[in-house]
Amino acid sequence: ALPEAAPGDTDEGCFRVTSSGKAAPTVRLFGSTTGTGLDEYLELTVVRGKLAGRTDHCSGFSPDATDYTGAGPGVIFQGSLESVPDRYQDGLVDPVEGSEETWTNGEYHAYRFVITLADDNAAQGLTAGQRFVWEARA
Repeated sequence: ALPEAAPGDTDEGCFRVTSSGKAAPTVRLFGSTTGTGLDEYLELTVVRGKLAGRTDHCSGFSPDATDYTGAGPGVIFQGSLESVPDRYQDGLVDPVEGSEETWTNGEYHAYRFVITLADDNAAQGLTAGQRFVWEARA
């Protein structure tokens, strides 16, 4: 959350996603956006890795060593919140397109989401909300 954010303000959150089904699924990230257009001015980075600590602090997060997208270790997405896909078919492949992993029962990965407000006066007074969905399909 970035209430009353100033240009360059950043927030982060960490999440664990676990496969608990019997079938071997592939996993994709997508979501839905609400608001009045602030999503265009919010830069999102999603990093895949491991989390040794609590999800509410990200203090025990360590990114995967693999540079999946050329944007640094563990990064699976970097772009505006506006560009996050809205449906499974277009979703972000975990970890990335062309190397979609089939998860095993009990397998988990942690993800750090970092959001930054752009330094652009056009963002003033706008709002955005985002619902993220991790979906597994076998």
